[in-house]
Parts: sequence; C-alpha cells; structure tokens
Amino acid sequence: MADKPTQSPTEQERRGSPEFRQRAQQAYDVLRKMIADHGGSDIAEDLGDKPMVEDVMRTKPEMIGALLGSVWQLRSKEQLTPYFGSVENVGAIVESSDEPISPCMRTYDNTVQSHLFGAARLFIMRKENEWVKAKIDDPNGLAKDATGGFSNFLRRIVGMKIKVNVAAVRATYPGLGLYDLIKPYLLHVDQFKYVPDYAELSTKSAAVIGEIFEDLRSSSALKAACRLSPDGLTNAKGCAHAYAESEVFAEAMEADQDAVRKRKIDTLRRDKALTEKIKQRTATVFADILNNHFECIAFVERHKAGAEAVVRALAPLYQDDTWIVLAEEGAVENVINCPANVTKELGRDARYVDVLVSKYINQMNYPDIGRDLIKLLQEELSEEDYHRALQDEAAVKVWETVPGLFNNEFKYQHDAKTRDKEIKNFEDLKTEVAPVIQDIKIALGLAAQEETSEV
Repeated sequence: MADKPTQSPTEQERRGSPEFRQRAQQAYDVLRKMIADHGGSDIAEDLGDKPMVEDVMRTKPEMIGALLGSVWQLRSKEQLTPYFGSVENVGAIVESSDEPISPCMRTYDNTVQSHLFGAARLFIMRKENEWVKAKIDDPNGLAKDATGGFSNFLRRIVGMKIKVNVAAVRATYPGLGLYDLIKPYLLHVDQFKYVPDYAELSTKSAAVIGEIFEDLRSSSALKAACRLSPDGLTNAKGCAHAYAESEVFAEAMEADQDAVRKRKIDTLRRDKALTEKIKQRTATVFADILNNHFECIAFVERHKAGAEAVVRALAPLYQDDTWIVLAEEGAVENVINCPANVTKELGRDARYVDVLVSKYINQMNYPDIGRDLIKLLQEELSEEDYHRALQDEAAVKVWETVPGLFNNEFKYQHDAKTRDKEIKNFEDLKTEVAPVIQDIKIALGLAAQEETSEV
C-alpha cells in the first residue's frame, strides 16, 4: 500500500477568496447554459461533462481564455450584467477591462490573471499527480528511498504489494516546482492556450527559458523546447546570445566608428545600454531558433558550448542566414576551414569551399593563387557550376594537383606591375591556370557540353 499522498507546494498555494470563486462559478454556470441553449456547438459538447470552472482549468485550460472573452463580450446580456456592475456608476456595467467591478472590486484584467494562474496551477498539478500515480502503480526502477529497500525486496519475494514513499517519488518528478517557477511569466491572455505545453517542460528547462517565456508565444516553439534537454536549451540560448552580441556590437561600431573602433570587446560588454539591448535581442533570436530553425539544434547539441564560438564566427558574415548554414554540417566545416583571404573574397559563398580545397590552397606558397583561381572560375562558370567546382568530388581531385603546379618557380603578386618574369600578376595567372580550369570543366562534365555547343 502507498503512504497517504502528500501535497506538493503547488497544491498548497493559497487560493483566491471563496466569494470570488463563487462569483466566478456562477458566471460560468450562466455562460455554460447560454452556450448549451444556443445548441450545436463544439464548445457546448466540451463543457457538457465539466460542471465546475475548475474542471475546465484542470483539463482544458486552453478554453478558459475564450470563455473569459465571451463573458466580457456578452456582459450586457441580462443574465451576465450582475457580474459586471460599475463601482462608479450604480446600475451600469463596466466599460473598461481595467475598471473595478462591483462588488468584488476586481477588474476584468485581474480576473483574467487569476484564472491564468489557476489554470496553470491546476493543469500542472494534475500532470504531476498522474506521473506520481503511474510511478506508484509500477514501482520498478524507483530508488531505495522511495521503495524502502530490503524490506520491500522481501515483500516482492512473497508477492506482497510494495509500500511506496509518495513524497520520495514526487521528489524525483522532472517538473517539480514548475508552476512556481513559471508563474512570474504568466502575463497574457493568449497564454491559456500554451498551458498544456508549459506542463511538458522540466523545471530545469523552464529555468533556462526564464524571461524568454515572453517571446515563446507559439505552441511549436514550446514543443521544440520540450524536445531539448536542459543542456541543449542552455547551448541554444548561448548561441542566441552570441548572435545577438555580434549583431549589436556591429551596429554600434557602424553607428559610431571613430569612437567605438578603439574600444575592446570587454569594454563593449560593460556598456549597460548595449548589454540591455543584447538581452532583449537574445530573447527574440532564441524564440526564432525554436520557432523557425529547429533543424540547426542538432549541430548545437553535438558541439555543445563550442557551438557559440561557431555562431560568433558565422554571424558577422551570414547574419540571418547563420542558422541555415548551421543546419548544414558540411557548410559549417567549410566556413571554419576556409582560408581568410578566400573568405574575404567570397563572403557567403565560403560555405561552398570544400574542406579539402581549403587544405590545398593553404599548401600553396602563395595562397592568393587559390583565391584568384576561384575568382576566375566564378567568371567562367554559371553560379551552379561554380559552386560545384568548389565541392564536387571530381573537381576536388583536380584541386589536389594545384599546389604541385605552382609551388616551385611560380612567384605571385596579384597586382604586380613589374615586368620581372619571376613575379607573376593576375593577368599572368589567367594564362597559367587555363589548363586547370579546363580540367575542372572536364571533371564536371562541362567540356563535352562546350564542344557540342560549338559544333
């Protein structure tokens, strides 16, 4: 047998005044009857087995916002006017949602807030109790402090029901204390519909989200958050912060280049105005990741805290496309390994430069040859074929030969004006690399197409 269930702190929370709850129930009864009398409504069917307003809060919290909205819209109806009397104008009803209602002296906005708290508390409490009950019904795998250790081992041997310490079981619930943690962030009427999603979060995950609950105003974002571990959420939030910091600092430097250029990053991070702006931007970016770029989370979870450094490297170059690049493991590796001179020249196209191509460019005595060879390919080929020339397996094999062709007697300076035959410039390079470009075209199957078109 199980010990007598103990109440969680959430269950022990002090509830509203009996008078307020009674008036809320009376208004619910009136509205429920009005809906039922109207007939043929899915809402009427949903409310059919929920005679108490707390029944709706406990099982269908997403309906409460709509019901409160209906009561407010219908407050001039004879059946509901007693619940919306004006304090200032006896015999009239309130006109504004922030106007005190007689006789409870609460505003409609206060009522919405109280019901939001109540719905979240009751729904989360129900989920917790269901989890605890399931664990009690099947105590296998519970820790010794919950199942009593050796004495229960003997009970199991003789087939007796194991005695379970309910409090010890509840202490292992991943969402223990969840309501108390998210309560400060329950602020808006549209959050009624997110209560079932909130209830799926672990307390640790909710703590990571914190103030960003304000920006997670979609069920898809919350479901995405539920699929992540607390560590995964922490790393994703760190990436959002890294991106926001890069963006805000770049804006500050662009707006006041002369003053900011001399300021080190550490100094910028101590600027309170910039810090607050980064905080706000982080919330928006984090919500955007969960809403629209969940595919990049796989990279974040694999690289953990290291993902932040990658975002810092990508953000200045790719800006809003950072998350698209992050979702492609190969693209990230390409960017990270791309030589600086090539990245500077190609910009966002650096993501197409295969890691091996970067390796071969770095093997050159004059890496600018690799950079300018890419520039010539860009001029010779269509955009699609140019991208293929940087990553197609057959083309990469041609790139492997390039260091050997130019590392012996070939001295290079892109803009050299001298007629010294030992130093080659860009125009000289065009002639020298023509066979390489032709080999790449052949590797991509383009040379045959050119011959056909000439015929």
